[in-house]
Parts: sequence; C-alpha cells; structure tokens
Amino acid sequence: LVVAIDLSEDGPRVIAVVAAGEHVLKSRGFLYVTSWLRHYREIPSRLKKSYLRRFSKSYPRIAEYIVSARIYRELQQVVAVVESLASSILLVDDKLVDHFKHISTVIVPERSIRYEHHRRLMFVADNLANYFRVVLRDSPRMFKEELRKFEK
Repeated sequence: LVVAIDLSEDGPRVIAVVAAGEHVLKSRGFLYVTSWLRHYREIPSRLKKSYLRRFSKSYPRIAEYIVSARIYRELQQVVAVVESLASSILLVDDKLVDHFKHISTVIVPERSIRYEHHRRLMFVADNLANYFRVVLRDSPRMFKEELRKFEK
C-alpha cells in the first residue's frame, strides 16, 4: 500500500491522506485518468477555479483506483491513521516529514519523489487538500456535504 499525505494551509489547514496499491498505481487505467493532473501551485491563478471544478467532476473516475481517501484538519489524527495503515511507502508533504519519522516504513518526501505513478498519487492528495481548503474558505457550510461525496 502506498500512502500520500499532503498539506494545504494557505488559509484553513487541510490535510489529505490518499492510499492505493502499488500495482494499481502502475496500471494503465490510473495513469490515464490522472494524466491531466498538475500540482495546484503550478496552475495559473486565473485557471484555478475551473481546474478545481474539473477535478471535482473527474474525481469519481480517479477514486475507482484508490483504496482510501480522507480529509483531516488536525495533524494528530493523520499520524494516528497513518500508523494504523500497513503502508509500504509513505509519500509525505515536505512540511510534514518530521511528524512521520517514527513510523517504520519507507518515507519519501514530496520533493524526492522519483516515480511517475507515485507523483500522480501525490497530485491526487494535493488536489484533494486544495479543493477542500477552498471549499472550507469560500463556503464552510458545504464542507461536510462535500466530504461525504469524496471520502472513501
């Protein structure tokens, strides 16, 4: 199991945890449905709103390849959940690496991801975190409703 953890904190803090099997990430289907994903920071400002709308519409197809996707607001919850998952590889946002050093698994900081299928899973986590950060910032009442649609 490969687990990707991404933090989005430009405004409200949101942490996304996404898990999938290594063999699934390497599959042609997963690589195809995630081929258009980019790191949210790389999207030009004028396109961010439409990019997130496209992500929310495309997410059900991506979710078919994912074992688990969860959104958290508190880091302590994330650490507890990640400890309970039997992951073989942990892809972690650079700002959060120190919080997971005690877990006995391979930890790969986001800046050091070498494989494309791992990068794509990290993009899914990054986009989920940013999507929910924007939802929480712009329409907090919709946050819980959106969580029900996305979490697996």
